[in-house]
Amino acid sequence: ARLGADAFDRGGSGDTPTAIAWRHGGLDLRVTIAGGTLPTSGAVAVTVNRPRGWWQARTWTCRIATVAHGVITVRLVQAASTVTTDATFTLEQVNGTSPVQILSGTRIRHVAADNDPATFLPAIFWLGRNDVNRDRIIDALTAMVAAHKDDRIMIMPVFYASSEPSGSAYHTLITGINEEIATTWPHLYYDAQSVLRDHGLSIAGITPTPDDITDITNGIVPRSLFADNLHLNVAGKNALAAIVSNEIEGRVWKPRLL
Repeated sequence: ARLGADAFDRGGSGDTPTAIAWRHGGLDLRVTIAGGTLPTSGAVAVTVNRPRGWWQARTWTCRIATVAHGVITVRLVQAASTVTTDATFTLEQVNGTSPVQILSGTRIRHVAADNDPATFLPAIFWLGRNDVNRDRIIDALTAMVAAHKDDRIMIMPVFYASSEPSGSAYHTLITGINEEIATTWPHLYYDAQSVLRDHGLSIAGITPTPDDITDITNGIVPRSLFADNLHLNVAGKNALAAIVSNEIEGRVWKPRLL
């Protein structure tokens, strides 16, 4: 609303950086179909050779867009929020005219619909908390930056939990990851976490508590902006939205958003 433009959420609750990179079209998975053939109609379960960092236990339903040169491009129909014992993929043709042979190890790549507005709008990449692993976060961001069709990208830092003050193991780990992100993509990275830590309470109109002051001193977002150990509350979300919107306006994205 602040920018006068629509926003589209392309994330998924619980997704790791690896899964987010696949959703964004930056990562291919390899699949095997029993019998090696995708029928003309009807959904078929496939076996996916999931890379490290892909641990979502949910059902992913995809429709085939194209099959060519050993690559299936698909459009995600649904990623069920109900957890299962393991991640399951189902594929189906749309308006198929004949069965399609799918060789073992064929790559599956997610693509947005041709008229999906998210493909020609700026993107904010904010990932990492569901798999705090340096290599997989950097690999996911590398794939996503390469796959995005617009040069207007903002990469957010991995946020610290309220239980991860300066000096703790995870604070040290995350600091190192964020420093590498900032070094790798200096023109894309925006340290919104530090701004939220230092100015979030005043933006939200909240008087700091003694615990808040301790949190800020310890290098983390004050707990009055958290709903729990990790997720921001309404005040925290609104403050972060104002901070990010202000940065976008400063990057002169607004005229091209409309």
